[in-house]
Amino acid sequence: MTRNDIIHKKFSRAFRGYDPAEVDAFLDEIVRELDKLEQARSLAETRAELLEKQLKKGS
Repeated sequence: MTRNDIIHKKFSRAFRGYDPAEVDAFLDEIVRELDKLEQARSLAETRAELLEKQLKKGS
């Protein structure tokens, strides 16, 4: 699932359904958290690559 999947997700309206503004706010929160996780994963990958290069130099 991507951030765009979340942003563009549409829900059908039903009698006594959820408040659309609350759902949208929650989905926005999920997107922000997903972005944070993606940044953390990217940083971790970069660090791992640098450490692997350092290990190879030390061998």
